[in-house]
Amino acid sequence: MLDAQKTASALKINVQDQSSQHAENFLLKVCTELMQELLAKIIISSCSYKGEGFLHESEKRLVLVQNEMTPREGSGPSRMKFRERNGAIFPYTPISFNKHSIKSILIGPCSDYEFKRAGLLKLLKSQGIECEVKQSASSLRFT
Repeated sequence: MLDAQKTASALKINVQDQSSQHAENFLLKVCTELMQELLAKIIISSCSYKGEGFLHESEKRLVLVQNEMTPREGSGPSRMKFRERNGAIFPYTPISFNKHSIKSILIGPCSDYEFKRAGLLKLLKSQGIECEVKQSASSLRFT
């Protein structure tokens, strides 16, 4: 028997009864939780994929999966923030980490590498971060 079936039995909810509001609510909750878990696994899997041209970079990636994209009423303020770039709005969640854990930064393929590198070096200096800044060996492709 599935865990959901065991839980329904323990709560004396007949999931076969189509007219039961308790059964409907229970099944909706189980389906929602399963979909969230599946989506989290898909996101994590897709973030760990790396094209062959970038394998030499051996980067580390941090993935933060939030179950709730919208805060529930009474749950307090959301930690989610938003930023704009090129007219699009992107949600993000600020996190803390030890800035001395950064060993190197690899700037991806771009047409204005020196400009981006100079800005990045100024940012790193302002934050007291000393690390190597390198250019990716991968080529920039427009498709």
